[in-house]
This record gives sequence, C-alpha cells and structure tokens, in this order.
Amino acid sequence: MTQRLAVAISAVLLAACASNAGPAWERPEGTAEQRDRDEGDCMTRALSMGNTSPPGPGNRARIDREFERCMQQRGWTRSEN
Repeated sequence: MTQRLAVAISAVLLAACASNAGPAWERPEGTAEQRDRDEGDCMTRALSMGNTSPPGPGNRARIDREFERCMQQRGWTRSEN
C-alpha cells in the first residue's frame, strides 16, 4: 500500500514538473524514455527517503536533494531550458 502511494505521488509530482518551464535533465546519448524512467525511479526513491523525516519545508528540500543526487548518479545533468 505504501509503495502504491509513493508511485501515485511521484506520478503527480512528475506531471507537475513536466508542466514547469524549469530545468531539464540531459545525458549524452540519453533518450526521453530513459530520462522518464530514471525520473520516476529517482522520485520514488526520494519520496521513500523523505518518509523518514517529519513533514515540512525541510522534508521537501531533502526530497529534492535526494532526487537530484539520484539523477546525477545515473549520469544526468541539469540544463536550463
């Protein structure tokens, strides 16, 4: 049940992020499908790590940092649109 909730939340967050004109993730020879899969995996991972902290702005910052760390570990870099 908890995993389903995390997946549902990550889907909503990814949809919200996709509609933003914020930074994009790039990787040499990386495809959109790979990026989407890695974003979903990293968001799920970040949300599960955030569940160990009390709710609030500090928890959101921790989730954001973990998401970015995960994407960077997979070879992606941020690029402003």
